[in-house]
Amino acid sequence: MRDRLFATDPIPPGGFHFGPQVAEVFDDMVVRSVPQYEALQGIMATLALRCSAGRPIYDLGCSTGTTLSRVAQRAAPGQVLVGFDNSEAMLARSRTKLGTGVLLENRDLETLASLPHDSIGAIILCLVLMFLAPPRREPLLRMAWRHLAAGGCLLVVEKVRHEEPQHSILVAAHEAFKRGNGYSEAEIERKREALENRLIPWRPGENLAMLRGIGAEPEIFFAALNFQGYLAIKP
Repeated sequence: MRDRLFATDPIPPGGFHFGPQVAEVFDDMVVRSVPQYEALQGIMATLALRCSAGRPIYDLGCSTGTTLSRVAQRAAPGQVLVGFDNSEAMLARSRTKLGTGVLLENRDLETLASLPHDSIGAIILCLVLMFLAPPRREPLLRMAWRHLAAGGCLLVVEKVRHEEPQHSILVAAHEAFKRGNGYSEAEIERKREALENRLIPWRPGENLAMLRGIGAEPEIFFAALNFQGYLAIKP
């Protein structure tokens, strides 16, 4: 369904949240809001499958299941695929998209202390950490890193904040991208207000330092305007 969530509706109380209204339009919203989103999905599926070597693949914050669907299309029969999300509305969309071959569970990533599997082949967090309280980000990554098998990978994609003057230029280019995809100035402004204090991006150096802090040696595998993706392979 076409995303018109912020065309006329007032900003929801408490700001942006992943309830039924967002879930209904999320797939359209993210494609029209994140540069190169479709290409990113294919890249993540390729990296996850290559690093997993047939071991389980997890998507933490799986939203409507787009990433897992890309993985599932190419995974070997019997490979375990797992998605966690704390929005039942998002999980309902995932179940429709993925069917019964993927394990989907309602889990709160802010309090997630362990994973059902050890020796996991790949763990994906795509546009997730930026919505978590900053003190909860590194503990979640540290827990995920602990569950990875040797040779397994952590894939983290985040919206980032750059230093000025680059940041303002990249934000302007991002807004131009959204206008080119049919969003009005009013929609862009309303969504920005709804996301204020809800989406808290970090600088690239802060994300890289956090990953190094859990023992990883991350590399940037994706960059588009004010979005970056990090790949860390466990020794």
